[in-house]
Amino acid sequence: LGMLKVRQKQYNQAIQAIKTSLSIRKKINDRKGIASSLTALANIMIALDDATSAEYYLKQAESLMNELN
Repeated sequence: LGMLKVRQKQYNQAIQAIKTSLSIRKKINDRKGIASSLTALANIMIALDDATSAEYYLKQAESLMNELN
């Protein structure tokens, strides 16, 4: 749902959907899914020209992926 909202440029709704997904993924400890959600949030922040938030989410995703590898 979040990515559909991104394609429709409904970024606020996309953020909410992806954050909901992120919360669920954290509860079930789906680490790859968490990294995916964080990357999706970073991409939205880039689209919104919010480099600071994009960097924040990307660093979290990168750290998590490094732990997995």
